[in-house]
Formats: sequence, structure tokens, C-alpha cells
Amino acid sequence: MTGVQTCALPIWFLKIMISLFKRAGLLPVFFVSLIITQSLEAKLRVKGLWVVRSTLTTPRRVDRMIRFAVSGGYTDLFVQVRGRGDAFYNSIIVPKSDLIQPASFDPLAAVIEKAQGVGIRVHAWFNAYFLWSAPRLPSNPRHLINTHPEWIDSNADGENDLTRLKEVSRNGFEGAYLAPTNPDVNPYLLSVVNELVSNYPLDGLQFDYIRFQDADYGYNRGGRKHF
Repeated sequence: MTGVQTCALPIWFLKIMISLFKRAGLLPVFFVSLIITQSLEAKLRVKGLWVVRSTLTTPRRVDRMIRFAVSGGYTDLFVQVRGRGDAFYNSIIVPKSDLIQPASFDPLAAVIEKAQGVGIRVHAWFNAYFLWSAPRLPSNPRHLINTHPEWIDSNADGENDLTRLKEVSRNGFEGAYLAPTNPDVNPYLLSVVNELVSNYPLDGLQFDYIRFQDADYGYNRGGRKHF
């Protein structure tokens, strides 16, 4: 997915403005303003490439993605560093994704080094409350869904997302979500974000899944007790 925003002044408009400013004796001011405007427009121009986490699993895939971004003239990369409660970067808080090979590879560091070296900005794309989307629980015992199952949201019928994992991809059920109402969830997410921005020279953050799973959610037991 890409997005492009550009701005250009038509020739006829420039001719009219030059004539007006020339009559008023302000032609130098006009050209200075025009140069500043064009310079600012160039800095603000964004042609963004959304990089899904499957592209970050190996050094070879990262290199291929960078070459594609350069050849396509992209200015910004929005890199999915948190997909389903795991990390595509080095963290002491979040377990690294099992998809990364070799396990010592730091995808985000590699992207930043290579992209910023060719003048491309890097933003971290961060899935917040969406935690898991498979019928079985993750095998990693450090995964949040295993360490804090009490943080998972429930619907109005009292059904916890963990009891519905076999329904993933059916009837609109996406998987397990963290409960925004649980008093321990948001401080945890803030600690994850603070670690991320402290350890990596990012150009921005792109938050995703800042929402409940559906309209009948928000009935996490801890959240209701806190309320």
C-alpha cells in the first residue's frame, strides 16, 4: 500500500505572479518566497511504503525491500515491528518473533541503517491491542497471551477471547485482543513504546488496532472491577 502527496504551481500562475510582483517592485521577495515554498514542499512530500512483518524475517528480504523502495522513489517506510504481540526488533519486554532467521537478526535496526543511508525515513508500525490470531496459543512462554491471560478482553456475554480462538477467521472473529479497560494494559503498552523510541532513531510511529474488537466488547473482568 502506498500514498503520494505532491504539489506543483502551474506555469500560467507563475507568469501572472511574476508580472504582479514585478510591477510592485517585489520580484526578489517573490522568488525568495517561491524557493522557500518549494523547499518546504519537497520536505513534506511523502511517498510511503507499508512493510508487513513477513518482509522482515531475514536480512535478504530486508535488502530486497530496500532496493524496491529506492527504485520506486519512496520517501518513507512504515515498518510493522509489532504484529501479534511479538517484536521484530530487540526488546527486553517483548519476545522476538519466532519467524526471524537467524534469531540474532534485528530487522528494525537493519532497516533503519539501510534506509536512512539512502535518505528514506523509517516509521514503526505498531499493532497495539490486537494480540493473537491463530487457533492455538503461541508456543513461546514469554508471549503476553501466556503470561497475562487476564488482560484479554471479553464480550457482553462474558466470553473471553481465549475461549473463542477456534473461531479465528470465522464469523468476523479476528482473534485475541487486549482489554483497553484493564488498568494494567495501557501502562504495559506505554512501556513497550518507550523502549522502542528510546532504542531506535525512528522518524515516527504509526499505531494500528487502537480499538475494541467489536461493539459488544469491553467486559474484561479486571476492567469492570476497576470501573
